[in-house]
Amino acid sequence: MALTTTTKYKTRYQACTWYEKVWRWRHYVGVPYQTFQLWAASRWSDDPLSLSLCYSLTKGLAQVNMNWVYNWEDIKKRFEQDDN
Repeated sequence: MALTTTTKYKTRYQACTWYEKVWRWRHYVGVPYQTFQLWAASRWSDDPLSLSLCYSLTKGLAQVNMNWVYNWEDIKKRFEQDDN
């Protein structure tokens, strides 16, 4: 399987311009194929993974490759919105 977690981008996804965001969306293209590949490979194990878990894992890996990260200010804003 070709699931990689290397990040080569310097800027966060949230701070990019719209055309750079579109360019980074290419990491989402392989998510359906990688999800099925991971799910099919886990069928042979004693404890197979669910399809939704495989999708979450591959989507998370794509977001890591996109450098889709949250900093402390984003997290604080999110919790302040939830309190109101």
